[in-house]
Amino acid sequence: MSNALLRWSPKLHQSVTKMSSNVYGGTHKRALAEWVLFNKVLAPVSFPIKIWVAHKIVESHKAANKVSEAGGSPSEAAVAAVTEAVSASSQTAEAAIAARAER
Repeated sequence: MSNALLRWSPKLHQSVTKMSSNVYGGTHKRALAEWVLFNKVLAPVSFPIKIWVAHKIVESHKAANKVSEAGGSPSEAAVAAVTEAVSASSQTAEAAIAARAER
């Protein structure tokens, strides 16, 4: 990436190199840069995943409560909920693959 940037835009490469040397020159600047990277770049990706995982956990607890109220064991309900979640996510993945194949 650096070589391509150097070849196509040497001025931009120089400014990026200067900024990165400033960031890695001091510990506080590096910490700030890592914080910005984590909170501004990775958080929009990781937050929806965390919400989805929390949703699946809540749904599995609901299923476990329904099974235990019906007289079954909670472990059976947990296995059933996980199996259902895996099959739903694999169906979603298959649909996404099929949609891409149609393009």
